[in-house]
Amino acid sequence: MSRGGATALAALVVLVCAGLAGAGCGKKKPKVVEGDGVKVRTVDEPGPSQGTSTSASSGTGPGTGTSTGASAAEVESWPVWTPALVKHGAAFAPATPPAESYDAPVAAAGMDEFETLASAALERVAQRAGVAAPVLDVRLSALARSQAALPESEAGASRDVGRFLLEHHGIFDQRVRFQGAGSNGSLAAALASYEDGLLEVVNALKRGGVLRFGAGVSPTREGGMRMLWVALSRDIMTLQRVPRVVATGAGFEVRGTLVPPLGDAALEVTGIDGQVSSVTVTHPTPESFAATVTCPARPGRIVLEVLASDSSGPMVAGIFPVYCGVRPPTSVVVDELELGGYTDLADAERQVFTRLNADRAAANLPALTWSDEAAAVARAHSQDMATGGFFAHVSPTHGDFEARTATLSGRAKGENIGMGQSPAGIQSSLMGSPGHRGNILSPDFTELGVGAASNADGLYITQIFRAP
Repeated sequence: MSRGGATALAALVVLVCAGLAGAGCGKKKPKVVEGDGVKVRTVDEPGPSQGTSTSASSGTGPGTGTSTGASAAEVESWPVWTPALVKHGAAFAPATPPAESYDAPVAAAGMDEFETLASAALERVAQRAGVAAPVLDVRLSALARSQAALPESEAGASRDVGRFLLEHHGIFDQRVRFQGAGSNGSLAAALASYEDGLLEVVNALKRGGVLRFGAGVSPTREGGMRMLWVALSRDIMTLQRVPRVVATGAGFEVRGTLVPPLGDAALEVTGIDGQVSSVTVTHPTPESFAATVTCPARPGRIVLEVLASDSSGPMVAGIFPVYCGVRPPTSVVVDELELGGYTDLADAERQVFTRLNADRAAANLPALTWSDEAAAVARAHSQDMATGGFFAHVSPTHGDFEARTATLSGRAKGENIGMGQSPAGIQSSLMGSPGHRGNILSPDFTELGVGAASNADGLYITQIFRAP
């Protein structure tokens, strides 16, 4: 069985002025829910480099990003952050202590038995894929062991669990992919039996730098069954130690390097009030970036999103929360994954449209009206992605966002794209990304068109926003 990791997202800024668009304005588990978004601003709004300016950091030196602005004793006295929507069910706490920061991959001093077996299997898979063998990452093995230890692991767990495990282990890469199986026999034989599945994952992760892996196996369960999980990720960005916990009012550095050909890093933040803002970013080199973020005076959680782009369009290089004046949760409620079905593509479109307007209503924003014109363009792009087997704003055959939407008039327009297994899951993932959330909750848009298509990998959704 296979399972995707947490959401991988992206964003692009587009201006529309006088009709011209310009850049800069046991059971099989569901695959990764991915999203990609075009964030649109009106002509008089600031660009990404002119967004919310942050004050000088408090107790944080350039490039370190390690200070919380408070002593360990003070942090221990802070309350634990809890989500607004409280779920009920069994709580799961990973055996591994929580990471203190998001930072570079951690090399392993050695391998345990299962990691050694997984490494050998992945060497064979890498040869078949024509790529270099993956490198063991301690964080990914800790993540895989937590995944293997989850109760009812065969039935699946909610996306909230996946996101929790990534951040608990200090992993900002939302493209982590899992491959797992249950076995009551030889671990080597079990790994060999799903090498084809591992090959699919490796082929899906060809874009980027070093390929990394982690492996974990659960304790023996009833009937001698053990759960085996391999986690894979390919570098597209490295970070220089960003703290997970910071004092209210204190600043911290966000510094990193993108893996070419990615460039043009931007940073967006969803505040504790749910509002999205852009942060000033400097670029010491074409691939590197630096920014200073200041925690608000009120305790809560903020979510940071690093955006990047290349010839295929924009993408999210990483999403990660930072806790301001509160401690991160150390456990998560495990519930069944709510896939949410749909009867046909038209029903999928209706569900996304309805859920998106419900998200706007929750933010006290007016509902968007349906646009047949925008929906036709959205359907064409979703079908193009499903048929062509790609996932990007830039189509190999129909061009970039501006070219594809040239027939749509208006003073502003934007696009989110997502791929997953259900309309509900895709919309939820898009709302979890600052860039996409900014599109969904923009007060400037008045119209929306949604287009759906599908293939063996899942459901493709394109949302096109417009302000006539």
